[in-house]
Amino acid sequence: MEKLNDILFTKHFSIWKFKFSLEDLFCIIIMSFLTVLLVQNFTTLLKITTWRNDDLYYIDEYYTKLTYEGRWIIYLFFFVLKKMSPYIVITLSFACFFFFGYKIAKDFIDDEIHAIIFALALMQIHPIYTLVHWPATPFPNYVLLALAPLLKKVLSERAFFICTGILFFGVFFNYYNLMPLLFLSEVRDRKSFLQVLLWWILGFIAGYAVAQAITFAKVGAFIHVHIWRDPHPIKSFADVFRNIRIEYRWLCTGLRGFFATRSVRFVFVCMLADLIYLTKKNDPTTGGRSGMFARVALILAVIVSLYVQQIPVGVLVKVRTAFPLYCGLFCVALFCYNKKRVRIIAVILLSIVATVFWQDNINDLLWYNEITNTWRTELMSVCSAPSLHKGMKVYLQDGKNAEIAQSMKIICQANDRTLKYTSPLDEDFRWLPVAKSIGFKHVELHDEVLPSNFAKVSDNGLYRYGYKDGYLYLTINKRYLNRFKEND
Repeated sequence: MEKLNDILFTKHFSIWKFKFSLEDLFCIIIMSFLTVLLVQNFTTLLKITTWRNDDLYYIDEYYTKLTYEGRWIIYLFFFVLKKMSPYIVITLSFACFFFFGYKIAKDFIDDEIHAIIFALALMQIHPIYTLVHWPATPFPNYVLLALAPLLKKVLSERAFFICTGILFFGVFFNYYNLMPLLFLSEVRDRKSFLQVLLWWILGFIAGYAVAQAITFAKVGAFIHVHIWRDPHPIKSFADVFRNIRIEYRWLCTGLRGFFATRSVRFVFVCMLADLIYLTKKNDPTTGGRSGMFARVALILAVIVSLYVQQIPVGVLVKVRTAFPLYCGLFCVALFCYNKKRVRIIAVILLSIVATVFWQDNINDLLWYNEITNTWRTELMSVCSAPSLHKGMKVYLQDGKNAEIAQSMKIICQANDRTLKYTSPLDEDFRWLPVAKSIGFKHVELHDEVLPSNFAKVSDNGLYRYGYKDGYLYLTINKRYLNRFKEND
């Protein structure tokens, strides 16, 4: 065993002028592999031409959204964010999140190569790629994540949580729940854990209060939860337990999404076994049992934080907002770095999880690209010069969502692809960005049959269309939909 340990970790080999151990060589290979996965995701993202319907690129003002979201920083920088290239925004967002993940690992394990591997693996979590179709909206969050480790260096713990709480409530507050992970290496007993927990809660309250005050000062009303989030306000004592059950179900949904495959479940069984071993060993270098329990408690608090915070309103929690759950679970891997000889095992386990998640992410990215690019390409063959028209009128005679959903399913069948984590595109308003992406400023949706009083009605496969009074009239082609019904 000592001889094997010497070969893997102590003995160094030379190539040209570089000296490294077998562990270094193995880490470089894994790091290169994870980089290739990330690059493939990124090149797929560069092929997206249509973003989500309510991203900043497709709305004219943010005042209305301020009243039910309270994101005052996005409101202040709305026109700047709207003009930024989505591809530059995605690139910078990825860089910021990578830096944040790197700093968490570097502070905990104090090894640059292993910190880079951890950050590269963390770049494969599902929430990043389910939210990436709104590139401009979450961009300030990623910037704040990159600034947070720098603020931690110059601010006291109390000032740090108050400051970041106020800032993150100006964008997406769920990212604020990642801040305790920056203190993971500093929590070594119950007292330090409770201190971080206290200031974390107070920072949350400060951020919420400031966001409410700014919103009221601007629009004359406090933030109210939009109906699409399916809120369940508390009006009685029984409603409290109802909302706890609602958020518990969403927590279980998030956990099922994370542990959807056997390989990921196996990896975490291994990580938990190592965690139990470290706890029993009572190693003083890790703060002993009390230090281990305090750090585990902090990670658990981060994992459940978003769901606990939503109990007063009982709203849905989708994968794209579940950053605390995913990042918290990933941080369990950091405990495997306590002993040098098990670091290679930690690297293998992280690379397995990252590979499984990458398969899900690349599947969903390709799914989104294939549907939106097919819709867009077919539309461009109908009208290559939108500026020559006053606008577009879309007629969906079988109900607002039925025809859009059917056309989406046909494209999915043709490409043999199934959606896993990304929000679907089976509602009429989610088709609208396709028209806006090619230059249409005015688009109307009508739950009616396409009028027949045209000089000519043409058919290009996916769409039937005609021109009248300067408008393009459009509907989904029945023959195209019949293909789905025949194959169903």
